[in-house]
Amino acid sequence: MNICVYGIGGIGGSVGGALCRNLREEGPCKVHFIARGDHLEAIRRNGLRLKLPDNKMEVCHPSGAFSSILEAPVPDVIFLCVKSYDLPLVSEELCRISNPDLIVIPLLNGFDIYDQIRKIYRSGYVFPSCIYIGGHRTGNGECNFYFPGQIIYGADPMHKDYMPLGLISLLDSAFDKSLLNATWVKDSYPAIWQKYMFNVAVNLMNAFTGKGLGEILADPSLKQMTREILHETVEIVKKFGAPVSPDAEDVTWGIIEKAPYSTMSAYAVDVQNGSNRNEGEIFGKAIIELGRKTGMKTGKIEFVYGEIEERLKTK
Repeated sequence: MNICVYGIGGIGGSVGGALCRNLREEGPCKVHFIARGDHLEAIRRNGLRLKLPDNKMEVCHPSGAFSSILEAPVPDVIFLCVKSYDLPLVSEELCRISNPDLIVIPLLNGFDIYDQIRKIYRSGYVFPSCIYIGGHRTGNGECNFYFPGQIIYGADPMHKDYMPLGLISLLDSAFDKSLLNATWVKDSYPAIWQKYMFNVAVNLMNAFTGKGLGEILADPSLKQMTREILHETVEIVKKFGAPVSPDAEDVTWGIIEKAPYSTMSAYAVDVQNGSNRNEGEIFGKAIIELGRKTGMKTGKIEFVYGEIEERLKTK
C-alpha cells in the first residue's frame, strides 16, 4: 500500500512522522511525502527531524519525498494536510491520479472541506475528517509535534455503506497511541463541527492578540472575549442545524481550557508575518456569512476579524 502525506507542515509533519515510525520501507506499506522548496530538499537529504511531545528528537525517513503528487508512486491513501487556500489546486491534481479506488483523508480546517473537494473530484473515496493535535513546522526539514491527539474520520457521504476495514486496521496499528490515535466513526460531522467551533474562537483570538492560548486565558478580559466569540459561533452553528450537542458550548470551552498553554495557530503566525495568504476566510468570513444566513448575531466575531483584516492592510 502506498500512503502519501500531502503537505509537511505542522499537521502533515506530525502525521507523516508518526506513520514513518512504524511503517518502515521494508514492510508492506510505503510512506511518501509531498513538500516544497528547501523544506523538501532538507527532507530528501536528512529525513524529517520531528520533535515529539516528550521533547525527544526523532529522524523520520519516508520511502520518498516529492514536489508533486503526480511524481510520486500512485497512492492508495492520501492524507491531505495543505492549507484551505490550496485545496482547489490539490483537488484538480486528485483528478489526474490513476487510481479509481483512491482514499482521501482531508485533515484541513473548515466545516465544508468535503463539499469543496467533491465539487472537483468525483472519483474514489473521500472520508470527512478532522484532527486534534498541536504541531508546527520549525525549519527546513524540521517539525515540532508538541501535543498528542487524534484523527477522526468517517464514511464518505457518496458511499455511506463503505467501510475500509483494511485501512482501519492498518491505521490502528500504525500509530503510537500515546502520540496519535485514528478513530473511524460512521458520521464524522459532529467531530468536524466541534473542531470548527474550537478553531473559530482560538484562531481569531490568537491572531487578534498575537498571544498563545495560555496567555489569553490568563487575562480576564481576553478570556471573556474568547468565550463571547465561542458563544456566537455555537449559536450560529446550532441555528444552521449542524449535528452538535445541546451542551456544545460548555464542551468546547472545556477543550479550550485543556489545550496547551503555548497553543498558537498557523493563521495567527501568518497574520503576524503580514501575509494575506492565510485562512482568515475560514475562521472569520465563513462564520460571519453563516450568521447572516441564519439571522444570528456576529458582533464580537465581526469586530475581532475586522481588526485583524485592518492590520493586514497596513503591513
